[in-house]
Amino acid sequence: MDEIPFDEKETQLLDWLHQQLKNKPQVSVIEMNAILGIEGKSLDHQKKIRSELIKSINNKYLAATGKTELIQRKSNPLDKRLVDYGLTSTF
Repeated sequence: MDEIPFDEKETQLLDWLHQQLKNKPQVSVIEMNAILGIEGKSLDHQKKIRSELIKSINNKYLAATGKTELIQRKSNPLDKRLVDYGLTSTF
């Protein structure tokens, strides 16, 4: 597979996710906000930043591999109102 042209922020997020998901199946919104440095922003702004970054990563992954959703949103098993994040494959 050719190298996917992720930018620095995307690469940092993917590297962090890869490390975190070695020990657990998914990461929380709170953990994601902390690594992105957006935990002090409004909830709408946090959601927008997360969504745009994940969409960019997933679109680049789709273009390079033909596979969808490298980063997948999953319902939190303890509270269905919350979303957690995981990787659908290794990179």
